[in-house]
Amino acid sequence: MSAASALHSLGDVELDAGEIDAAEAAYRDGLQLSWDSNADRLVCYTLTGLAAVAAERGEDERAALLWGFAEAYEERLRFTLRWRSLYEQRLEPVAAGHPEQYETGRRLGVDSAVEIALSGG
Repeated sequence: MSAASALHSLGDVELDAGEIDAAEAAYRDGLQLSWDSNADRLVCYTLTGLAAVAAERGEDERAALLWGFAEAYEERLRFTLRWRSLYEQRLEPVAAGHPEQYETGRRLGVDSAVEIALSGG
C-alpha cells in the first residue's frame, strides 16, 4: 500500500507542476495497486487525480463524471481529501458545466468508476 500512496503523491506533484502525462502514469499505477489491495481511500485519491488529468486534457464530461464519483465516495468513506484545492480548481468548473455527468458519477459504483478511469486516456 505504501507504493500506491507514493505513486499518488508523485501524481499530485506532477499535476501541480503541469506534467500531465507523468501525473496520469503515476495515478494509473497507483490506482491499480490500491484497487488490487482494497485500499479504498487511495482508490478515491487516485480516481480524483485521474479526474483532474481528464480536466487538464479538456475531457470535461469524463472529468465531471469521475469528480462526481470521487466526491460521493469521499462522503461514503467519511474522510476529506488532502490537497483538495489541487483538484477543486480543475474540477469544480467542469462539474458546473456538466451537471448531468457529475450527478451520474455520484451514483456510480466503485467498480464502474475504476473501469472508466482505467479505460480512458
